[in-house]
Order: sequence, then C-alpha cells, then structure tokens
Amino acid sequence: MRGSKIIRSRYEEDVMINDHLAVWGSWYNKYLGWGYSCCYSTQKLSYCSGLKGREKALAKEFKLKAE
Repeated sequence: MRGSKIIRSRYEEDVMINDHLAVWGSWYNKYLGWGYSCCYSTQKLSYCSGLKGREKALAKEFKLKAE
C-alpha cells in the first residue's frame, strides 16, 4: 500500500499544547510527580509558565523535602 499511513499507536505523539516546548510526561520528580520538562508544571493541560514555573516548582520541591 503505497502512500498509506501506518498507525502504530492510538495516541498522538509529540503534540505540543498550550505554549509548552515539551510533551506531558517529559519530566519526573519523585516529590512532585510527572510533568512538562519546559516549566516543571505537574498540571496536565496547563499553560506553560517557563522559567518562573521552574522556580516555583523547585521551591515547592525544597519545601516538601524539608518536611
């Protein structure tokens, strides 16, 4: 079948949404869980918060480690 597309998964891959530069699940932290590697957001379908989001996530991680 020439020109036909082979579907290997029922899920789309490498789809960037809400201004993210990475896909959901591209980052993992044992205190915060799965998220986006571009901003460390652990809320799926959230908008990318960039470096400010990373700073907030790292502060949250530091607080959780201290407990």
